[in-house]
Amino acid sequence: MSKSPIVVVDSDGIVAQGNLADSNHETAVKIAEKLIEIQAKVIYPSCIIFESTTTMSRKLNNPQMAAGTLSVFADPNMIIEPIGQDIIAGAAKYFDPNATKKNTPFDCVVVAVADKYKADYIFSFDAFYVKKYGFKLAKDLLSGKR
Repeated sequence: MSKSPIVVVDSDGIVAQGNLADSNHETAVKIAEKLIEIQAKVIYPSCIIFESTTTMSRKLNNPQMAAGTLSVFADPNMIIEPIGQDIIAGAAKYFDPNATKKNTPFDCVVVAVADKYKADYIFSFDAFYVKKYGFKLAKDLLSGKR
């Protein structure tokens, strides 16, 4: 039996699952279903949960979606990675203040957590993770790429 893949989730994956109007909503739901099917170990950096729910509340003007999402993460079965000094140090080495605005400290936290766990995939729609760091995106699982 092959090992369960390890997947670190970024905020766009979380927001897309909850937001019916998101252009990636259907794909995000399919990815989430696939991760359950293959019994992936899914890791959520704690700050990404708050980045996502802040986006839901402020940008999408949907505090109810934010509250519902937060309640999902209160489930003790969710794997939440606390952001301590080790992850901050890892993110700091990846953060480039001169890069595009898409290269945020939050993205660097995702990379640091993915490095820590030697993640197989990142659940994001941002090609930044592939192009800059060589990670695979979880959407590849839908096409059978492993």
